[in-house]
Amino acid sequence: MLRMAGRYADICFIPPWAEMPFGKAKEIVLREARKTGRQSKLAFAAGSPRAPEKFDLKEAEHGVAAAAKEGCYYYMMPFPRENFSESMNRFAKEIIPSYAGL
Repeated sequence: MLRMAGRYADICFIPPWAEMPFGKAKEIVLREARKTGRQSKLAFAAGSPRAPEKFDLKEAEHGVAAAAKEGCYYYMMPFPRENFSESMNRFAKEIIPSYAGL
C-alpha cells in the first residue's frame, strides 16, 4: 500500500496505528515516488480519524508539532461530539496560527 501511495497519491496519510515508525513508512513512500518522478507532487498527513472522548489542547498541540516535525503538511484533527464547536474554535485560535504559512 505504501508503494502504491508513492506511485499514485497526492496526499499520503500514515495513521498512528501503522505497524512501523512514521519515518520508515514515509521513506518507503518517497522511495517509490522518486522512481516515478513524483516526489515533489506528494504531501504527507498525520493525525487520527478517531475523535477523543475529551478534547485536550496540549495533546492536540503535541500531535500537530510531531506531524510538522515529520514533514506533514496536513493534520487530521477530529473533535469529540460533546463541545465540538468549542473544541474546534480553541484549536483554530490557539494552534493553527502557529503553523500558518509553513
